[in-house]
Amino acid sequence: MGRYVNKTLIRVDQSILGRILNYGTVRIVGTGGTLKSFEKIRKPLEFRRKFQEVTL
Repeated sequence: MGRYVNKTLIRVDQSILGRILNYGTVRIVGTGGTLKSFEKIRKPLEFRRKFQEVTL
């Protein structure tokens, strides 16, 4: 599941246990293809939403 925001891809990966316990990995790919991963983030979908709000 990913979404483009200002040419930035934000992807959230969660296992079944991660969904139950509300944690996951957030991957951000910038315009130049730069990848930054944040593992074991609590509330990753909220993190993605707030990131999108800031970058819009």
